[in-house]
Amino acid sequence: MDKRPDSVGLLPQPQKEKVITSQLVEAYLDCPTKCFLRSMGDVATGNAFATWNHTRSEAYYLDGVRRLTADQTHEPGSCSVEPGRWKSEDWLFARSQCVSAKNLATSPHVVQQIPSEGTSKASQLVPIRFVHCNRLSRSNKLMAGFDALVLSKALNIKIGLAKIIYGDHAATFKLRTNTVSREVNKAIGAVAALLSAPDPPNLALNRHCPVCEFRDYCRKRAVEGNDLSLLPNLNLKEEERLNSRGIFTVSQLSYTFRPRRRIRQRAARPEKYHHALKSLAIREQKIHVVGSPQLRVDGTAVLFDVEGNPDRDFYYLIGVQLEAEQGVIHHSFWADSAPDEECIWKDFLNILSHVEDPILVHFGAFETVFLKKMCRRYGGPPSDSAAAKAIASAINLLSVIYAQVYFPTYSNGLKEIARFLGFEWTSSVSSGLQSIIWRHEWEASGDPALRAELITYNADDCKALSLVLRTLDRISKLNFDAPKSVESESDIVHEGSLGKNLASNWTTFKSPLSELEHINRAARWNYQRDRVFVRSGPREKKKQSRENAIKKAASRRSYKKRAGNCGCA
Repeated sequence: MDKRPDSVGLLPQPQKEKVITSQLVEAYLDCPTKCFLRSMGDVATGNAFATWNHTRSEAYYLDGVRRLTADQTHEPGSCSVEPGRWKSEDWLFARSQCVSAKNLATSPHVVQQIPSEGTSKASQLVPIRFVHCNRLSRSNKLMAGFDALVLSKALNIKIGLAKIIYGDHAATFKLRTNTVSREVNKAIGAVAALLSAPDPPNLALNRHCPVCEFRDYCRKRAVEGNDLSLLPNLNLKEEERLNSRGIFTVSQLSYTFRPRRRIRQRAARPEKYHHALKSLAIREQKIHVVGSPQLRVDGTAVLFDVEGNPDRDFYYLIGVQLEAEQGVIHHSFWADSAPDEECIWKDFLNILSHVEDPILVHFGAFETVFLKKMCRRYGGPPSDSAAAKAIASAINLLSVIYAQVYFPTYSNGLKEIARFLGFEWTSSVSSGLQSIIWRHEWEASGDPALRAELITYNADDCKALSLVLRTLDRISKLNFDAPKSVESESDIVHEGSLGKNLASNWTTFKSPLSELEHINRAARWNYQRDRVFVRSGPREKKKQSRENAIKKAASRRSYKKRAGNCGCA
């Protein structure tokens, strides 16, 4: 029985015995909630990237079919793949026809008929899918396997091969269907169980949400229910463990945090991330700090942000903001095409070489990967130069924040943290996904307004990065051991001070004898031990260990003796 709040409920249960289509299977591979909403016929709203991505996918599919069937005499839409007819027809490609078998249905983009070499053998059918991305995902391969499985059952023939045509260069990937058959059948079983279940699946935000057409729908209900999946760093296994303890909301989780004393031997180890402390920061809308975050910028801060197309592995814009005594200076390096990538990298290195004691500062792993790839592709600065040292010791502010500074935001993204600190982007729709749309539209039209939008967005990222840097610098300079140094920082709380404010049902022990009060305080020193004992030094401790070992050995001998007497040995 699901104990989540009613406000997180989705829609009435779907009808049973529904046909499992390729659209439902593809949606399930992304998210069970998305699959359920599609099965109910819900209409997607509110995500510009999802709409653009769907339009681009359809255009790529139609263009691919046109190129594939250009030399065919038959019209691809008139060719049939129905049982009993396809063997007698002479065609090479048949386009997008619904094929069904029992409760399964699919519409392969194209079905290719490969004529047999001998007269006694039947022709071979190969389903083909078109994917506009330059990198195939596991979901793309499973969907090609699903097309082959349904086509095989509908025509009662064996189909051992499926093809995927993908990317800007229309590369062809040949898939052996037996390599994915087990996973495809597992996905079909999961979709069937989902559609026949009496209740909708638990709402859970995941990595697919930013590109999903139901993003706003699910986000709204997650916020209304204060759902745990709002915390992106909380994995599914940990969420299920919390649910088993009766914790379903971020607010509930916030009350479970208790400060822990770090063991001296583990002081050098990285701090563990506390989801409960993150929840507490969100509930109180204050920055919470663990330990003493260290941030040293001994030189000229060079803040930079990079825009690129991960699907093409291409970087087209580098924004650099110099913060020196003379003031703030911003540079933008733009690449029209992939060959210009080396030029903007050289311009970036040229800026670094003219800065005195440069300290590179960025946010996230995207820029870390960028620096490594550019040095590998086009070479870096001389090894003994200040620019080379700056690249080798670049400061990732996200690594400073992680597990040490808990902002009252659901994620540790630059957008959320900067907006909490009061920063706003020039365009209200600015985001990493929106920048991908702008770049593709600029490549198609060459509109200078789109280029200006991207440069402005990149410059805003650098400004937001500067604000976060100043905030972390202020936090790192606080002395949390001295209460007076943090009294003026009403928006910052150190986790060490939380234990002092925790309510307790135990009153303070008082006695006419001061010795009893001292004993009572000492009883808390080693409360994890089974019994209290007095020792004067290492010798007594060693003696105690020896006595425990003797008792355990005697206990084992006694057990063996009793077992032998009863014949159980």
